[in-house]
Order: sequence, then structure tokens, then C-alpha cells
Amino acid sequence: MLALLLLAACNATSEPLLDEEPLAAQTSSPPAAVIDAPAVLLADPPTPLPSPGQVFYVDPNGSDSDDASLTTPWLTIQHAVDNIAPGDTILLQSGTYAGARMERSGTAAAWITLAAAPGATVLINTPGPNNKHDSILEFETWEGAETVAFWLVDGLEVAAAPNWGIDLRGSEGNHSHHFIIRNNQVHDNGLSSGKSGIFTGFVDSIIVEGNESYANGEHAGARRRWK
Repeated sequence: MLALLLLAACNATSEPLLDEEPLAAQTSSPPAAVIDAPAVLLADPPTPLPSPGQVFYVDPNGSDSDDASLTTPWLTIQHAVDNIAPGDTILLQSGTYAGARMERSGTAAAWITLAAAPGATVLINTPGPNNKHDSILEFETWEGAETVAFWLVDGLEVAAAPNWGIDLRGSEGNHSHHFIIRNNQVHDNGLSSGKSGIFTGFVDSIIVEGNESYANGEHAGARRRWK
């Protein structure tokens, strides 16, 4: 059985910002690993296998009635996450998007990936139409096994949520599990509600790495770094 290590944000060291101006939308490789909320980390991290599924593209100039190819992409993240299967990859082209609620799961052999397309600058700055917590990206379902599992989220800028930026939840009896939250910039979320940038509740086997999280409503007055 893999040992779990609870890394609390209060144990991280803080470094003051040199410039309080908001950062521009990022590319897919931010410079530092940053976290503003507790995370449960595996001593032996889960590594998603190479995707055996299809690649679907989303673009602010696309249409949800198209086929999600590179030349005829879908329009919304919500439509994308509602129409993929285990092992599929959703690549977001440059632009600004509404968020989404993810209720589908991958499998141990076929993770689902939600990521910025290579070289793309992606900003997600409003809750999606199906979201229930006023968060930007919500991973949760209260149906069936009540869990969401096997997702990789990579290279996105998530900002301006009324509550949480990236919101991952299970239930007390059935924990969601196996997430990798990587290379994202998460900021200015929950400013009026006191919520955080990256939130987990009843979630096991999660890796949070290479993210930059700052200026959120809780635990993030300055960049907070962990090693």
C-alpha cells in the first residue's frame, strides 16, 4: 500500500511578490511549483499511461456541432468533457473560456487529459453552465459510484472564480481518486468568498506539481512554494 503524505500549506515557505501586477495568461510551462491549499501526495506518484484514445480540439471560434478536429474544433469545454471517453485528450487552443463540470472518469490504463494545446495560451475565467459550486473546473458527481477518477489537467490559467479555481471532490463514503494537476497558473479565485485556488475534498492519490497559485481568497497572499 502506498504511503500518503499530507503536505499542509502552512508548512510551505512564502516568498513575497516583487510585483503585485497580475500575470499575463501563461504558456503551458510555468516556472515554479506552487500550492495554496493542502494536498495529499503519494510517495510513489501515479503516472498516466500514454493516451490510447482520440484527441479532440476546442477553440473559442469553434462550434459544438463540429467534429473537434484541428480544423473544425468544438467551442466549449463542457461539451468536450461530456463527449469523450477514457483515454481521450482534450486540447484547448489559445483564448478565453468558461469552465466546466467533469463527471466522467478515465481508467487506470486510460487517463483523460484536459490540457492547453502545444504553444497555446489558455485562460478559463468564469464557471461553466453546469457548475454547482461557482468554481471554474469542478470534478465531482453524486451519481453512480459518486467518484471521478484518472484525470490529468495541464498547462491552464484558471482565474476569477467566485469560489474555487480547480475543485476536486468525492464523498465521505466514496473518494474520488487519481488526479495529476500540473503546470497550471491559478490566481484571483475566491477573493470575496475566502475560497482557495486548488481545493480537494475526499480525494485520494493526487499529485499537484509545477503549478503557480497566488492571490486567491485563502492561503495565497503571495506565491507559496513547496519542494
